[in-house]
Amino acid sequence: MNNSLYDYISSNIVDGRLPDDFSLSDLDKDKDFSVYADGARDGIYIYHMKHETIDNDDYELIKKAVEAMSNHEYEKADELFILLVENNMAITLISPLQHYIIDKKDDLKAGNIYEYAVGTIQTSDNIEHIKCGLIILELMNTNNNELKDVIRTLALSDEFTLYCVYIMKTWKGGNTDIFNIAKNVRGWGKIHAVKELRALDPLYDEIRQWILKEGIDNDVLPSYSSLDCWKNGSVGNTLYTNPTYEQFRYIGKIIDALLDEDAVQGLSALDKRKDIIMVFLNEAKKMPLVIEDYMVIYNIYKYFEEISDSENILSECVKNLNSSQARTKILNAVKKGKAIDLAIMVGIDYKPYIFSLMKYTLKDNYYLCHYLIDDNDYRKELLKVYKRDLPLKQMISVPTHDLGFAKQYHNETILEFLLQELRRYPLEGIEFVETGLQCKPIRTRNSSLAVLMNWVSKLEKPLSQLLPDIYSLLLILSSIEVDDSVRKNMEKLLSDKIKFEEKHNIETVTISKDTLNILSDAISDIGSWTWWYTDENSAQVEFNGVQLYDYTKKEKESHSSLIALRFTDNAFLMVLDNLETNEEKKWYEKLHDDEIQPYDIETYEFTFNDAKYVNEMFELYKNKNTLKQFKDDEEVFLVKYILACKCYNVGFVIGGNNLEVVSHNGTFNEEEIKEANIKWWEYWKDYWRLRKSKDAYEKDYACELTIPVKDKE
Repeated sequence: MNNSLYDYISSNIVDGRLPDDFSLSDLDKDKDFSVYADGARDGIYIYHMKHETIDNDDYELIKKAVEAMSNHEYEKADELFILLVENNMAITLISPLQHYIIDKKDDLKAGNIYEYAVGTIQTSDNIEHIKCGLIILELMNTNNNELKDVIRTLALSDEFTLYCVYIMKTWKGGNTDIFNIAKNVRGWGKIHAVKELRALDPLYDEIRQWILKEGIDNDVLPSYSSLDCWKNGSVGNTLYTNPTYEQFRYIGKIIDALLDEDAVQGLSALDKRKDIIMVFLNEAKKMPLVIEDYMVIYNIYKYFEEISDSENILSECVKNLNSSQARTKILNAVKKGKAIDLAIMVGIDYKPYIFSLMKYTLKDNYYLCHYLIDDNDYRKELLKVYKRDLPLKQMISVPTHDLGFAKQYHNETILEFLLQELRRYPLEGIEFVETGLQCKPIRTRNSSLAVLMNWVSKLEKPLSQLLPDIYSLLLILSSIEVDDSVRKNMEKLLSDKIKFEEKHNIETVTISKDTLNILSDAISDIGSWTWWYTDENSAQVEFNGVQLYDYTKKEKESHSSLIALRFTDNAFLMVLDNLETNEEKKWYEKLHDDEIQPYDIETYEFTFNDAKYVNEMFELYKNKNTLKQFKDDEEVFLVKYILACKCYNVGFVIGGNNLEVVSHNGTFNEEEIKEANIKWWEYWKDYWRLRKSKDAYEKDYACELTIPVKDKE
């Protein structure tokens, strides 16, 4: 690239901002879709990663680079900084770099360092190198208009907003500059700008109103900014002083974002959160609510449903949602295929309306089949609709290596949603399975194979006996199959090696080591420990951000899962920590009562059936609390399944002789776990391919945190 990144950014500014699809990653033609979103690496480091110190060798590089700058050896400084950022993100260098300059300020030539940093941010074509220049300038007087304009320009790129905002905070009147940037960025940059923005004179009212209306609207996740908006925009004051309906609507959006604590802490960080919600619900009684408002109230109900002493909130939610006005709005939404879970809660019979939608507009509403398929009568009629509207014969083709995410495969996508449901209904919809086996996309063929595997397992008959015609077809298809993974699944069915379910003796079901490893990776990569539960017969731990595909979501919704691991038969649960606390209510009690945010799992510190690892856990954590059937440390090794997990200062050990993997959609068997993991990674690729396009999925923080660096395929 001939031009600097500063020149590239400058040349793309239109009407004071960069285009919505602007990305510095576009400059790297070799990365295809597998790239970081601008600013994502720094955002994830700030919100989700343990902040570690750099090693001694890198600190020596910092010292040499600073000395080179001070001595006007700019080329040498360039080489040293480029070497430094090859192994370190610039954000990890902020503290050591700034502290070293401050400590040695009397021995350094500030003018040379200033000149080098100013030159770097305007001429470098290396993102992390430019950030180093901005980190240095934060320590210096940047109060001249020409340099300010350079920093304002760089701030319009989400990649540099964080560092520029830090500098703007040192300017007289810099809050106004931060406000202007916040209004003109959409991604991670907006999150950082909103975090530092304050409702101060001379723009107090304007900033406060903007934060209320637009502060949480970003291209990442509203929840990242919800707490900052609440505090920095005095949203609570607005709520408590008779808000207008327009203000009430915006407050509701922020509260809704605060309820989402999958990625960051939200409502649980506010003092008197229950009082706040009660005020909101009381204000709701005065307002002409629309369905979006009722959805906020529904989400409030779900949030507080298992939090102790929340009866008043739950009662108010139920009253509001069961009012005649609410039921009318909910019914109207259901007729459009929306708010179905809310309709279920208040007892509205949604099925006739959903069936009508699917009957007359299947291609737009196919994802709703989950809500009808469990009803025998509707299932029969629904299959007729699919048979009528899907061109099954035309969909039959030769197999390809295509995963099937392109628009041309819309019919295959519709079929896949149906196939996912048919796994639970042996021998129903055979024609759809037969078609799926012969479709172009890999994922459609695998979906049909998964159906057959489930049928064979449930009915305890090999495919050759259960469906001889399908067996014969599969013999032919396996000989022309082009994908190795699909062929292996075909061969399993053809060799009659699918394990039957043990319906009467569930204790004998064994989950293989390979499947346990898949679970371990899928949960611990970017997952969080959200909840635990014990009763007389079981111990259970729950996680979100799991890399298993959630089939119950609409096509463009996020598809990462919330799952639970349920241990039975001599089950136990022990929690461990290194915390010093005098609080009457322990951290694990708060976790159970949903009173604190989930605990991030240390990446891959999540291990099944490893006695050595368990012993290390017992040595690592000084505090142990037994929550379910536990006598001594030796007893844990007598059970069939034992799981140990580290979440930094806390952890747990859980086990039992039987293990079930459970989601909102039911219990996973081994094949379903493997398939859901494969399909999640296919979804992840599609998520990043479509990111920032008009066909993009809704934001999924599990995908945002699992950032591709290079397409290796």
